[in-house]
Order: sequence, then C-alpha cells, then structure tokens
Amino acid sequence: QRISESAGEERTKRDDAHNALSDEVRRVEERCSAAVDAARSDASKSLDAATEKYQSDAEQRTAAATKATTHAVRKCAAEAKATADDAREATERVVLAAVAEARRAAERDAERLSRE
Repeated sequence: QRISESAGEERTKRDDAHNALSDEVRRVEERCSAAVDAARSDASKSLDAATEKYQSDAEQRTAAATKATTHAVRKCAAEAKATADDAREATERVVLAAVAEARRAAERDAERLSRE
C-alpha cells in the first residue's frame, strides 16, 4: 500500500509540475502574443505617420513647384513685354527716320523742280 501511495504522490507531483509548466507556457504565449500585437500596432502607426509625412512633403513640393512655375511665367512675360516694347520703339524710330528721309528727299526734289 505504501508503494501505491508513493506512486500516487509521484503522479500528483508530476501532474502538478506538468500543470505548472503548462500554465507558464500559457502565460509566455499570452505575453508574446501581446508583444506581437503591440509591435504590429506600432508598425501600423509608424506606417501611417510616414505616409502622412510623405503626402505632406509631396504637397509642399508641389506648392513650391507651382510658386516657382508662376514666378518663371511672370518673369518670362515681363521679359517678353520689355522686348516687345523695345521692338516697338525701334520700329517707331526706323519709321520716323524713314519718314524724315522721305520728307528731305521730297523737299530736295521740290527744290530742284522749282529751280528748273
């Protein structure tokens, strides 16, 4: 009977040890699962933040490019206007010079005709 009691005690010790080990494994699995969930959540938040920053950076670059383009267009328009003004003034000078030359030529012809 003592052997039977001793064997029963050994089984109880083994079962208790097995149960304690199973409980510890369960706790480790729960902690690991929680750590994995937290890491996934952190990664998701980081991805969201990076995506938002990238979008914000892209919007800022687009705004800067738009401003630069607008500035370049205005600068080119001002240069084109200045060139057109210069060309108009030069054309006016050429026309006025041609008119003055034609007038002088007409006056010379008229003077020559009046002498003849």
